Amino acid sequence: MRTKMGQGYELLQIVDREHGMYHQLNVKRSFGFLWSNQGGSVGMPIDSEVLLSFQGGGAIIGKYLHSFYVGQLNDPQISSLQIRWSDGVEQEAGIKDGLYQVARVIRSKKNEELRSRDDKLFAYDAKGQLLYELDRDRREIRSDLDKNA
Repeated sequence: MRTKMGQGYELLQIVDREHGMYHQLNVKRSFGFLWSNQGGSVGMPIDSEVLLSFQGGGAIIGKYLHSFYVGQLNDPQISSLQIRWSDGVEQEAGIKDGLYQVARVIRSKKNEELRSRDDKLFAYDAKGQLLYELDRDRREIRSDLDKNA
């Protein structure tokens, strides 16, 4: 899956089903055809017991903060995911094959932290009913645990 971040960067999600992992890469196309890697994850395990997860990261590249959220969704009731960033911007997440990602680039302020302050993930069913809300304190819903815990 590819998601445009801004400033010419894209977030690539690579799925390795054979080893049960997924990875993200921040990349930029140089000279119109060469990809240059600007960072990413070391890989996260795919776990069928995870109904929804909320993992994020970011990096300051130049004067810009490149932020992203990725995760798994294995609840068939979920039809859409929305991120509300700490500055109030709302963004729909791209979903494909039980995984999702969303990314953006904002101009970095002096001493701005990379950690997600009040960013939240909202999961909705096909009728627009809220199913789950995740944030930095609650990052995962599992099928092998009580959904409402």
